[in-house]
Formats: sequence, structure tokens, C-alpha cells
Amino acid sequence: MPRRLVRYVREAFAPAVHAPFAALWYGAAAGWPATPRLALGLAHAVLVLLALRVIDDWKDEPYDRRHHPERPLPSGRVAPRDLAGLLGLVVVALVAVNAALGAPFLALTLGQFAFACLMALARRGGTFLVRHWVLEVLLVQPLNLALTAHALWLGDGGLAVVAACSGAILQLEVLRKTALVPRPGEELYSNLAGPGPSFVAAWLLAGLATAGMVALLGPLALLPLVLHGAALLLPVGRRRRGAVGVAFLVVVLALLGGR
Repeated sequence: MPRRLVRYVREAFAPAVHAPFAALWYGAAAGWPATPRLALGLAHAVLVLLALRVIDDWKDEPYDRRHHPERPLPSGRVAPRDLAGLLGLVVVALVAVNAALGAPFLALTLGQFAFACLMALARRGGTFLVRHWVLEVLLVQPLNLALTAHALWLGDGGLAVVAACSGAILQLEVLRKTALVPRPGEELYSNLAGPGPSFVAAWLLAGLATAGMVALLGPLALLPLVLHGAALLLPVGRRRRGAVGVAFLVVVLALLGGR
């Protein structure tokens, strides 16, 4: 693999962060079955997140050129053809992993990849999703659910796991796109409704995650929700909202993994 692609993966995907996150997410949904197939499932999770990162970077390149020119693609540190080559390698690896798991897993993965590509082409090929980016956020959620469904097929999770994983991931999505002051032109939830409603939405999504955990773990699972809300009520928590969101997500996945 060319050195520039290695640098791209380190910068845009950060394996030291995303690989443990993918393992926690997938393993929590699968119930950590002690089987060799789980190793394939964990590899699938990491590869899927990498593929979605590459597709997202290509999809968001016009937006990043205006608002985040320091990122690898708009800065020119990596070219579109480089990302296409990397994506091809990842897809080959995904096909190999899922062919070993079985036809249903392969079909789900290919459908997930095709849907992600269609969404990216729709974004780059027209202005509708650019003008209705919240709708785009809703439309891409099946990509997250597909990863959870993949794990549920392999293991013994249930709807409570889906609620916990989905709520925890979505609260991070809201928090990372919430700013305390308006940023004209940026795709932020706080630009639509203000910081207050965005923080409330994050609490509600955290509540959804907690409801799933309570169903699985009991009332003690309410503690992360209390800490999540308390952190966001503090000024330092609002300033470090991304860290709050990541911390809540990791706690949820870790608790689910130990159930």
C-alpha cells in the first residue's frame, strides 16, 4: 500500500481508536460468543467502518473544501484515485471475510456497501441532499443498523442491544455537530435549532441507549445517563461535548460487552 494511503488511514481513520470502537460495538451486539467466527465478525466491523470513512470523505469533499480544507482529500494529501484503490482493497477483504461467514452475511454486506455508494453519488450528483442534509443523516442510519444486524445474526443479541447501540451512536452524532455559537454554512444541528435543543436531543438519545441497557442490565445502568446529563450541564462539558459523547458511547458498549 502506498505510503500516502497509510498516512491517510492513520489520519482519517485512526486505527488505534476505531478498531477498539468497532470491536466493542460489534462484540456487544453479538454477545461476545466465544467462537472463531467472532474474530471474522470483528474484522468485518473494522473493515466496514473504514469503507464508510473512505466513502464519506469522497462524498463530503465539496463541503470539506469550504469548511475543512485541512482534511486529507481537499488539502491534496490524497487523491480521489487513491481512495478508490483503497476502497477496492477493503471491499475485496470484506467479500473474503463474509464469504467465510456465509451467504446471508455476504448479501447484507454487499447491500450495505451498495447503499452507501448510492447515497454518496446522490450527494455529489445533485443539490437535494445538500439542501436537506438532516434527511440525509436519517437515510444513512440503516448503514449503522446493518452493522448491528450483522452482529445479531452471528451472536445472541436482541432489540435492547439495538436500542442501546443506536442511541449511544446517535447522541455522539448530535453532539459532534453541535456548536455553542452559530457557524454559518456548516451542517450543524445547532444551526437549525440552537445549541439548547441540540443538547436536549442528545440527552433523549442517551435515554434511548440507557433504556436498552436497563432492559439488559437493570437499574444500575441509569448511572451513565445521569453522568452524561450532569457533564453536559457543566460549561466544561458543553465545551468538550465531543469527549462527553465518546465517553458515553464507550461506557455503553463496555457495559453491554460485560453483560
